[in-house]
Amino acid sequence: MSITLHYDHVFDPEIVADAYNKWPVPCEDMLRWVLDQDPHGFAVWMYYERLPDTLLTFGAEMLGEISALPVTHAVQMEAIEALTKLAQHPKAYVREGAVYGLGCFTMDKEAADLLRNLVEHDPDPSVKLAAAEALDNR
Repeated sequence: MSITLHYDHVFDPEIVADAYNKWPVPCEDMLRWVLDQDPHGFAVWMYYERLPDTLLTFGAEMLGEISALPVTHAVQMEAIEALTKLAQHPKAYVREGAVYGLGCFTMDKEAADLLRNLVEHDPDPSVKLAAAEALDNR
């Protein structure tokens, strides 16, 4: 992809402190809260994959929600870039989560192209099926 993540973006220190005060161990509720507080920071966090694989899957699905948020086009493209990286994850269930997230961005040509590529080349049948369904729902 041509877009580059703003790697210098970090979470607001108060958001991080509040999140870890509420949830000492990362969980789905923490991810939801961080997405609500800072969609851009959430996309960067998911790009870096610093969570257990099961939470990456949930986070990948949540990245798709950025498509409906009142954020800049650049933030939406960063979400797609994070999803593109997660779609290459070694675990099939993380890739499938990325497909569900990408399915929200099917109006984006690069997201649709990635979904078509997954239909044709992903080794896991569940990922292929999810990608085909996401394309059918365009």
